[in-house]
Amino acid sequence: MQSISRNNRFFRKANKMFLRAFFLVILFSIFPLSSACAETVTVNPVAKWTPVLVEFQLPEARAMAGNPGPPFTRIEAQFPSIPSAWETLKNMVSIKLKGQLRSEDEPIISGWQPWAGQRGESGIEVKRSDRCPEGFFPVITMERGGAVAVHWSIQIWGRYRFPDYPDLLPADDEYQKLIKQKIEVRDFSLTIHEVEGGVGLENIRNDAAAEPSEVLGSWQGQGTLAEYEAQSYQFPARADFVGELQLKMKLYFPEIDDQQETAYETPVEASLRFMCGSKVSIRIISDKIMRVPGGEE
Repeated sequence: MQSISRNNRFFRKANKMFLRAFFLVILFSIFPLSSACAETVTVNPVAKWTPVLVEFQLPEARAMAGNPGPPFTRIEAQFPSIPSAWETLKNMVSIKLKGQLRSEDEPIISGWQPWAGQRGESGIEVKRSDRCPEGFFPVITMERGGAVAVHWSIQIWGRYRFPDYPDLLPADDEYQKLIKQKIEVRDFSLTIHEVEGGVGLENIRNDAAAEPSEVLGSWQGQGTLAEYEAQSYQFPARADFVGELQLKMKLYFPEIDDQQETAYETPVEASLRFMCGSKVSIRIISDKIMRVPGGEE
């Protein structure tokens, strides 16, 4: 009996040692593989890249007193992130051809900018006509006189990482600064198109002219995205009109695109609407609004 008991204890001990050794073999075989996979995902020079137009707006400081347009409100997106917000916004600000009438419930966008929370969430906030409080115009309204600056900015999102700086992520300013120096601009135009019907809130949904009334910027040959963003863009506020700003460009990422069988240029385009007028013309519009019950457009 003692011999059987000793044998049982021996087998139990041997079984524990075997299971421990087996577990260690599995542990050390899995973690190197996970590290290799993580490195492939983190540092991937041919990963997808996505340009996002995170800012396109006119300065509120130049807006007519009391008419900076609607307040900025956050885009409701599937995820609290800038790329997800852009997926929602880009359909709302797409450039429409003549005859593609806007529906009455489609908001008119007159500017947007990025926002970031303290918990790492981010997104885009916009001026939209359907979120306009009483007493304000549904689009930003610029006062005539002097030049009006146009602000636009693009961020590059995706899985691309810098081998020399693997800890930099798209949300980091340094990441954006470095990657914009790599991306080439192959086509570019920033133009103003007058909207049919003249100055007046009743015309903010009308068609925009096919030909621009002002060319604020155009393609100047090969240059990086960083170089185009650093330039100054402005227009003279010298007439009463409803206007549409149109930004069109094509971007090329040599480090990624050259490694594909078919290289491609990634288009980015969007539009926003605004009004421009004198104090007299804007006062007339204000008086019309005051006579409408509820002050709505």
